[in-house]
Amino acid sequence: MKKVFCLLMVVLLGEAASAQTSKQKSLKEIICRGNIVTTTYQEDAEAGCYLGNGRFGAVFSGLGLMLSPEQQKNRKTGQSQFSHLNHWGRFRFVSSIEKKETTADYLLPLLKLHWEEEPKTVSSYRQEQNMYDGVLETAYTLDNGVKVRVQNWFDQINKNLVGIRLELSEGTLSVKATALTDFLAYSFVFRKPVRQSISAERVGDNYLLTIACEETLNRCRSQIYFYSTAPVELCEDGLRFLVSKGKNEIFVSYGEPVRQKDRVSSLQRTKKHWHETWRKSGWMDFPEENAQKMWVRSMAYLLSSYDDFEAGIIQPTNGLTGNVFPFHFVQDLGYISPALMMTGHNGIVMCWMEKFAGEIEAMKKYAKHLWPQSEGIYPPWELPFGSIEGYHEPNVPVAYCYEPHNPGYLCRMAKEAADFAGDPAWAKRYAYPLIREVCRFYRSACKKGTDGLWHMEWYPSIGQDEAGGRNKKNYLCSLYSAQYSFQTAVELGLDEDGSLVAILKDGLAFESLMSDRGTYHTAHDADDFGKQKHPVQLDGLAYFPIKKQPLLPERKAYELRQEITERAKEPFFAGWTLGEFLLAGSNIKDVKGWREDWAKMRPSNYTDSRWIQIYETSGNAGASFYVTTHGMILQSLIRNYVNDYWGGLDIASCPVFEGDVSFGNIGTRLGVTVSGTVAKGKVCLSLTAQRDCTFGVNGVSVTMKRGETKKMNW
Repeated sequence: MKKVFCLLMVVLLGEAASAQTSKQKSLKEIICRGNIVTTTYQEDAEAGCYLGNGRFGAVFSGLGLMLSPEQQKNRKTGQSQFSHLNHWGRFRFVSSIEKKETTADYLLPLLKLHWEEEPKTVSSYRQEQNMYDGVLETAYTLDNGVKVRVQNWFDQINKNLVGIRLELSEGTLSVKATALTDFLAYSFVFRKPVRQSISAERVGDNYLLTIACEETLNRCRSQIYFYSTAPVELCEDGLRFLVSKGKNEIFVSYGEPVRQKDRVSSLQRTKKHWHETWRKSGWMDFPEENAQKMWVRSMAYLLSSYDDFEAGIIQPTNGLTGNVFPFHFVQDLGYISPALMMTGHNGIVMCWMEKFAGEIEAMKKYAKHLWPQSEGIYPPWELPFGSIEGYHEPNVPVAYCYEPHNPGYLCRMAKEAADFAGDPAWAKRYAYPLIREVCRFYRSACKKGTDGLWHMEWYPSIGQDEAGGRNKKNYLCSLYSAQYSFQTAVELGLDEDGSLVAILKDGLAFESLMSDRGTYHTAHDADDFGKQKHPVQLDGLAYFPIKKQPLLPERKAYELRQEITERAKEPFFAGWTLGEFLLAGSNIKDVKGWREDWAKMRPSNYTDSRWIQIYETSGNAGASFYVTTHGMILQSLIRNYVNDYWGGLDIASCPVFEGDVSFGNIGTRLGVTVSGTVAKGKVCLSLTAQRDCTFGVNGVSVTMKRGETKKMNW
């Protein structure tokens, strides 16, 4: 059958075929399938609506503004507040976990904008988050007959600006702007209450709130300006806006007064920017409604959370929502970055790599700080908002900071960003130094054993699974990271002394971890089967393709994934585990297994009942909008139909949905962008070369010149 298929491909190669059909939806229709529309008000809804522009973001409640501080206390769902990327603090404190003094950076809550008196019941209710426009609109009628309409958007040009429009049919309502003055910065390790001060004053035609956290080492201090067409009163805890009959506008600006020209153009240019962003982005159109909702919403959340910020500051794992982790992880960036690159947003990942490349010397010192015998670089497990220089001193806040697999994700991101960019000068300046230093880190931990294999050990240490014990030898996750990094360096000619080739020839100690089940243990002497938090044995199928096809232990691990991972059969999933199941299923081309895992999204309470967002862990409604897993879901949905994971281009290799599937502008590491349709047993494909390239398409070799477009049918 394979030979017949290939012959058909050869015969039809170059035949004119269009990826577009007369029945194909417009891009606006495709994106608007992900709109969040609510027609019944629920005071205690499972999830709000998240908007942002990569530097400024917030989750809004069902009534169009935010939950008041008192309401927030009584809810188990996530935070409803403004967050800005520049409002963070570096703290010196004693970790409640390690009981040692440390320093750490945490994003801090900025402020809330909420109704001073929240209505309990409303009628004629409708709320819509329009993903194509990037705007949230909420309308309802109060018990006294007053009609209320609220619009919210984050300016996509001036990233420090937020717009709110409020319209009343009659009467006057009060809106408060206030900061959280007492809170826990990161309750997992930081049990000491943090205090912020707030002061209000009038500055010309603006009102200014100054929010400061003086106990931070960086003296966190933010100025937020407000322009309002409604009357404003100064309050001890902020500002009060007296919203009256007709149209009222409130603009919120971080760091500078609101400009008149911004007020006039903000909404229209934001819509235009979102329209252009969607037009330039890769897209997918699925017949399955929940898949389409998750696709669009995941894309919107990633684009709301990240941008190519010149300073290279990296937003937290739950975006700018204020939820769960007030920082990011290198590993999690590695789960998000492929989705961004495949959909045309490589600039964001390149920005990250430029930041890391600028801190190579600091990461060398940080590696020595954790492991004095180490060489090369180690990025902090908790990524800082400030410099890595002097970070986590004198001690780290948690043992998880000693996870040696992390640099491998930095290597992979650098390699793939260079592949997508196709710019040798950029790669030489930013990507190659990172790859080289990651390899030095892993090389310094390698020791050849009596079995002829190269073993790796760090003390102290903990594996990616986190539940599999500490201070183990040969963490499987680290072996994958090292193997991928060494292979990458050799491929790029960065193995100057040939030491990595020698190690690869002998082999890293994978075989020493083989279990009697035909799978790998997570580490040497690890009794971990059925007890794992994360299925590390799938790393080769999801993140690190160290061969051109799955290894037998990886295939076996995939078959046993439900048994490997604790509570998976309930179903219950910790962190990004279900995301890894799905991504592995896509890459191993298992239609049946993927469908089974996808069917667990709701039973496991991994997403809310309306598929608005993904929780960090099953049922943890306080950890909503976990963009890490959103990135993995995006990858999986793409790779089912356009997959470059194993080094070639596999089209529709895991066709999990019944019905027609369309896609456009999907980028690949191979130097070609893909658009097409999969419908009624036929594939129509359009390939556009971004550079001169040769690659395989479902096993058939294709050579293209930069700018060339090739159409294929089969």
